[in-house]
Order: sequence, then structure tokens, then C-alpha cells
Amino acid sequence: MSIYRWYPQDSGLVNGERSAQRLGRTRREEAPLGPAMDVYETTDGLVIDMALPGVAPDDVSITVSGDTLTIEGQLAIPGEDADRQYLLRERPVASGRFARSVTLPGSVDGAQAEALFRNGVLTLTVPKAEESRPKQIQVKVG
Repeated sequence: MSIYRWYPQDSGLVNGERSAQRLGRTRREEAPLGPAMDVYETTDGLVIDMALPGVAPDDVSITVSGDTLTIEGQLAIPGEDADRQYLLRERPVASGRFARSVTLPGSVDGAQAEALFRNGVLTLTVPKAEESRPKQIQVKVG
């Protein structure tokens, strides 16, 4: 899957083709990243949101191995149609398998991660490890 990068000087060009030409390559030669994701920390743990429009939940696999969380799946983008003359094309043009990995900080418990798939967005919640949670210490009198 290719990710199209936006360059302000190329706004108005279809897919920023001038940038690709300036760099001496075509858009399809750019490095694939996979589906877009956001990773952020909350008071309870780590949250990973990944945009997976058109992907069925059954086509997604999530694994934790050591401190690495990996999300794999299958993108199915409709194929090329020779009769189409695109005026603007922003959606990915590739389909197939993808895999994205995130190194988890030691302060979270990857084994307790939970996943929710809603409206084309996969949300993983990884709670903080018990030893990194704030602890209340009771003061004794005596």
C-alpha cells in the first residue's frame, strides 16, 4: 500500500505528481506504511486507533510478543478500471496484507489489551501495568 504525501507547493495537482517526478520516481514506488494509526497515553493506559475502512473485523489479527504489539490484516481495495479517468485519487491503490507494529512501554500490560472495532476504526486499549499504577498508602496512627 502506498501513502501519498502532500506537499503544499503541489496543491491542486492530482496526487502531487510533480513531487514524484521531481524526485525521479512514481507514486507507487514510495515506501508503504500501512493503515494510518494514532497512539496516545491516557491515565489508565495506552490507546491505539487504526483506520481500517472496508476491512472486516475477521480479517484483522492482533498479537503481543514481548513488548511488541502487531496488527495484521487484509486490505481489499477495488481493482483498476480501464474506463475510469480519475480527476482526483486519494484512496490507497494497493490491496493485500498489511502489518503494523508498536513497541509497548514497560508501564503497560500488553496481555490485558482489549480491541473494539467500530465504524472502520480499530481501537486497542492497553491498560497500565499494576506496578505502574498510583497506589494509595493509608497513614496509620500509633
